[in-house]
Parts: sequence; C-alpha cells; structure tokens
Amino acid sequence: MTNHSADLALFDYLETQEELFRKATLRLGAPSGKEALSGGAEWILDNYYLVQQTCRQIREDMPPGFYRQLPQVDDGPLIGYARVYAIAQKLIAMDNAQFALEHAQRFLQVYQNFAPLTIGELWALPVMLRLGLIELLAQAVSRLSGLPRNNPLRGLPLRRALSDDAIVATCITSLRTLAAQDWQTFFESVSWVEQILRTDPAEAYARMDRETRDRYRKVIEELAFATGAAEQAVAHEAIEWARANALTPRTTHVGYYLVDEGRVRLETQLGYCVPLRARWRRWVLRHPTRSYLGRIGVLALLIVLGGMSYAQAAGGDFLQWLVVSACLLIPALTLSVNFINWIVTRTIPPRVLPKMDFETGIPSDAKTMVVV
Repeated sequence: MTNHSADLALFDYLETQEELFRKATLRLGAPSGKEALSGGAEWILDNYYLVQQTCRQIREDMPPGFYRQLPQVDDGPLIGYARVYAIAQKLIAMDNAQFALEHAQRFLQVYQNFAPLTIGELWALPVMLRLGLIELLAQAVSRLSGLPRNNPLRGLPLRRALSDDAIVATCITSLRTLAAQDWQTFFESVSWVEQILRTDPAEAYARMDRETRDRYRKVIEELAFATGAAEQAVAHEAIEWARANALTPRTTHVGYYLVDEGRVRLETQLGYCVPLRARWRRWVLRHPTRSYLGRIGVLALLIVLGGMSYAQAAGGDFLQWLVVSACLLIPALTLSVNFINWIVTRTIPPRVLPKMDFETGIPSDAKTMVVV
C-alpha cells in the first residue's frame, strides 16, 4: 500500500477483507455435527457487526487523497508504507494487540524526540490502529475458517505468539477499546504543535474551546504544507510574533497571527504565496457589504437591461422601456438575491468564530452583567 496508489489500494484492501469476513462467518456459522465451535469462531460470529462498523469507519476517517500526504517509511520491513501505519504496527506488536492508551502516549512522546509527527499523522493513528487490528484479525479468521487470504498488508510479528482464538478475542476487544477513546484529548496530549501553541503569551489558547484550537492547528497545517516548513517551526514563528508584539491583548494572542489581520505578517515571514482563490475570498470577507450588494446590483441591472433590450427589439418606444424596467425591477432583485445567496453559501464556507471554553464555569476575569 505505497503512497502513489494508496487510496485505491486501501479501499481495495478493505473490500477484500470484508468479503473474507463475510464468507468466514457463513462458513463458521454453518451447522455441523462434527465438533463445537472454537472460541475464536464464536467471537467473530458474535462481533461480525463490529468488524463491519470498523471497516466503515476506516473509510469515513480516511478521505481520498489523505493517505498520499502522509510521510512514508524509508527502510525496514514496512518500506513504502505510511510512517504512522508503521507506528501503529509497532504499538500492536509491542502490546500483543492489547491496546493501552497510556503505552501509546509514552511511546509517541519518546518517538517524537527523534522524529516529530505531523498533525495529520497523529489524527491518522486511530485509523491505522484499526487497520492493523483488522489485518491481524483477518489472518486469524482466515486460518480458523480455512479460507485463503488475498491482498494482505505487511505487518510486524507480535511480541509473544498467540493462538488464533486468542488473537480474535484480543483484536475485537481492542477494537472496542479504540471506539471508546477520546481521541481529541489523546491528540492534544502528544502533539508538539499543541504544546507550542499553549505557550501563547496572552494565555488564551489553552482556555479556548476545542473547535477554536482545531481551527488554529489547521492553519498551522495549511501553512506548513504550502511552504514546506515543519509544523513545529510554523507554530514557533506564530508564538514569536505574538511575543514581539505584546502591545495590546489582541496582538499578544497567537490567534491574531493565524486567523486575524496578523496572518499576513506570518505568511510573509514564511514566504507563503497566497493562491488566487484565497485572495478573492479574503477580499470578499474584508469588504462584505460592497461585495454582496454590488453583485446583487450588477446581476439585477443585467436582468433589467435584458428586458429593455427585448422591448427595444420588439419595437417599443421609450415609455414602454420604462414600464418594462419598472415591472422587472422587483423580480430582478428577488432573483439576484436568491442567486447570490446560493453562490455565497457554496463558495464561502461558514467559519468557526474563536471563542473561550466556559464548560467548567465562567472565570472571574470574564464575568459580566447583562441588564435588559
């Protein structure tokens, strides 16, 4: 599953394994008077729905093109695979497929002292863990059912040999464990970019809600991808800008250089070339009234002029032109407003407004009184 054909390979792989599991459940569930079902067979029959759910979730969490952007392994038994897949395989092998969140946190913290992971890699880790467990489960189910394997993934051997029955039980238990984790909290505990942003001179970033923090990190990811800089370097640069401009609370906050007017300074420092579409979108957002009303006016004017041209071609006089224009004015404005609204909702996605997280209560410095 190398990156040049990664998306297709991944979806082909999932289809093949789903077919294997389907056939295996039919074979293992077929009544036979010879001998009782093994423990592994009972596990897979009772939890087949969980396997289907996991394969479906892998598809949903791995959008087209995402896998190709992940850094690859340069050497070793998993050469050509995504680095985060190799890490997932290492975690599975190290714990004998018994996933433990604490072990994963410690492993990633040590690993990143030598090779920091990107934001995309950390978000992809749960998917890769599920993928690795599905592969290990498919191997065991294939042997239990006597069905041949097609399109297998490469993996790492478990630290300690297990029977097929034990592998099936352990993999299904681990899939349940993965489904119950709070991956947002896990991500923020191991992300270096997150730790850097939490040094915000305004001390506001750590107090903001999850959606806002995620929006800030996406900007870091976008700028790093476009400029070739490391994500940690981009985050450091934003923090340095905030420290160097501690004149007002607004310019002291790191978000000013990520989602506000200060972003231009950060982009210039990084050598980021703003795409034409992004420039147009920024111009529209800076001049919303002029842009919105101007487009409505131009479109309505074109419709009215079209009606006047038709009246002229039909031999109408000046008074008739005015009557046609007056009759078309309100319909033209209504049509223009509806059309421009339709265009805007499809070309300018809604933005998450930066906000604080007050789930645990309003801090003393944010308390106020509203009198109606």
